[in-house]
Amino acid sequence: MNNSPRITIAIPTYNRCQVLLECLHSLQRQHLGAFECYVLDDGGSTDGTPAAVQALAATDHRFHYVRLPESGCVVGRNTGFARGTAPILLTLDDDVELVDAGTLDFILAQFAADEQVGVLALSEYFLNDVARGHHVPLPPLTWRKILKETGLYPAGRISRWGFIGSKFHTLPYGHIHPVEHVRSSSMALRRRAFEQVGGFNPVYTAQGYGYRYETDLCVRIGRAGWKIIFAAMSPQSYHKTAERARGWQRGSIQDLTYARYTNRNNTFFFLKNYWDHPLLAPIFLLVDVLLGSSTQPGLYRLWRHFHADRDVIRACLAGKWWGWRMYWQHRRDKLVP
Repeated sequence: MNNSPRITIAIPTYNRCQVLLECLHSLQRQHLGAFECYVLDDGGSTDGTPAAVQALAATDHRFHYVRLPESGCVVGRNTGFARGTAPILLTLDDDVELVDAGTLDFILAQFAADEQVGVLALSEYFLNDVARGHHVPLPPLTWRKILKETGLYPAGRISRWGFIGSKFHTLPYGHIHPVEHVRSSSMALRRRAFEQVGGFNPVYTAQGYGYRYETDLCVRIGRAGWKIIFAAMSPQSYHKTAERARGWQRGSIQDLTYARYTNRNNTFFFLKNYWDHPLLAPIFLLVDVLLGSSTQPGLYRLWRHFHADRDVIRACLAGKWWGWRMYWQHRRDKLVP
């Protein structure tokens, strides 16, 4: 009987022991036992995480504790996958719980059903939600609404003008949808596809976290000829969105560190993947500065809709300029033999 792991799971963490253990215990309840799980401790937690995970690993050898220098979740995920051997990979946030005991079996079945599937994401629900059994329709799109709330762009799609549809709960429930990107909170990958494109790009690390790194990976995997799918159905993952132990507050434009790094990574992502041309790149940068792209506002939205103060405006523009410089460094590096 072959007891080799069929899924390698990578879970970056830092100082979130309680929700992490809930995540790990949900893996122990899975019907599928043939998995290996690497817990990547980013810099060494001080809340009892090392002892708790090592105690679990002593009784269940499928779990492994790895302490890393503080380097961010992007490096952590790459490290976990490199240490594992299974043909299917699964990255989980430490505050995600697999409620249905058949979740890992479901993941394996989707990859077995179609050899061209390179990425699969699970539907998820959040702390104040019940498990979703329906989709939420989008309102009619107008240019005014697009400028005001760029999240209205169709879910799972990416526009070269900078709009990324991330409202996956609007996709019709009960179906598997072809998409262009997914989130990494509960994201499964075929190892061959992941290794073919070189894994997650650590340049998207931001203050220990990551931003746009999973989107960039999906673009590269899609362009390599693999399918990317989103399962808007049960089993769903339960995403608790626990409080972060360090770093900026995700989603708050008033957090200046968040504003700088997310604008940097977003600008770099689009310049590298959609406007990689010495003449077209400045056009996109100008559009990005004036109107913004995706959830990163430009001057129009900062002034008209957010009434942002000067510090926020400076942080956003500094991030976009930083992304622009990163892009040109990326172009120079490609030209070096």
